[in-house]
Amino acid sequence: IPSLAELAEDIGYSADHFMRVFKKIMGCAPQEFLLNARMNKARLLLRETALSVKEIALQLGYCNAGFFSNQFRRKVGQAPTALRS
Repeated sequence: IPSLAELAEDIGYSADHFMRVFKKIMGCAPQEFLLNARMNKARLLLRETALSVKEIALQLGYCNAGFFSNQFRRKVGQAPTALRS
């Protein structure tokens, strides 16, 4: 996943300007947008596959399933395993 600075550089913006333009258009910061996209994909994978939480975390770019689970719980309001049940 490219960094914010790399994305900004690719389109000829500074990182600060890119963040302002992104937030104006999308309504949230790029990091929040990425986190929301990851959590939406996690929900889908939890409901529609038999992948373990660890496998889902790896697919979404997390190197630590525990960190993924904590982030999921904070964002979604329940543990990944609870959503699957």
